[in-house]
Amino acid sequence: MPDLRPATKDDAATIVALMDMASHGMARALWAALVPAGQDLHAFAIARAQREAGGFSYRNTRILTEAGDPAGMVMCWPLPPDPLPAADLPATARPLVDLENLAPRGALYINAIAVFPAFRRRGFARLLLAQAGQGPQALITGSDNAPALSLYRSAGFTEQARRPAQGDIHWQPAFFHWLLLAR
Repeated sequence: MPDLRPATKDDAATIVALMDMASHGMARALWAALVPAGQDLHAFAIARAQREAGGFSYRNTRILTEAGDPAGMVMCWPLPPDPLPAADLPATARPLVDLENLAPRGALYINAIAVFPAFRRRGFARLLLAQAGQGPQALITGSDNAPALSLYRSAGFTEQARRPAQGDIHWQPAFFHWLLLAR
């Protein structure tokens, strides 16, 4: 029987792996653009997941376990009342922040739902989505992610906007657009 629990700092490596999967590798590219010279990329990403504040934090994450093994996660938080500036962000992140800024203010922003491949096709992503929270919700996914789009649409999400996915020297998207979905 799966168990959903709040993440702890000890879950940071799991959070990093699942976030990289959920972002189609873009999270790793963003960390690569931010990591100080000479610092290990994986250690940098883990330290970010262990932060007490900010969106990408263990505090905004719940871990799904199956027989004690990490199976997946959901990371979400309420959108801030004011739009976020995007001009100083890496080019890959700007379309995502632009879409976040179009989401209803105060909505629960589901930053990531991810399930490790060995645990897929068991309804865990649907469970994570159902347990994300109540009220208005928004999320962003790649335009080619057919399984996720099918799940989100069946749960009542509709497309609100789309922006071209932007690549850089660290990451090239395998799809054309990021989609903002809301319910």
